[in-house]
Amino acid sequence: MNLTEEQQLLALMLCDIHEALNINPDQANVNAKFVRKAISSGCQWALDMEHIGQNIPSEQINSETVDFVSNVFDMYEIIEVSFDSLNPQDKQHVLDESSAISSEFEGFDGNNESDYKLVARFLVDEMDRFHRIGEKANINSHCPKVDKYKAMLDTFLPMRNEFGVGAPLSREQLIAILGSRVNP
Repeated sequence: MNLTEEQQLLALMLCDIHEALNINPDQANVNAKFVRKAISSGCQWALDMEHIGQNIPSEQINSETVDFVSNVFDMYEIIEVSFDSLNPQDKQHVLDESSAISSEFEGFDGNNESDYKLVARFLVDEMDRFHRIGEKANINSHCPKVDKYKAMLDTFLPMRNEFGVGAPLSREQLIAILGSRVNP
């Protein structure tokens, strides 16, 4: 971490406030005394070792990832509403024709798609969006899914403009979208 002189001054002033409030270092996310020592001694590198990855992310998640997850969730909410509106025979027909096992969101890989998984959880848990996805946002797929979702979006996004708000997807549209997940 390379703080400018202004950032160092601000951090030291915040340490003063933190200490004046008598905040217990064991209950705080950041130890003000440690931060003061690291800055005052010229050891800002210690801030990276102590806090990055624990309390301070080393990188911000980019807007493309957020847009992608939002589009995936929007697509899956429409898929699930549309699928649920079908009778049992049509549901089975869609699954058979698309070679899909289900019509539900399958999660993101916790090891290789952690940014996507984090965005998914934050959208649902912290921002209270995508209610239909709900707890499925926490699913760890244990295998990469982003490429499959990209293939599905390639099929879904042009269709989204064709149907009205609240109108379900047709059987054929569901087959095309779910089929692209299976065979990207």
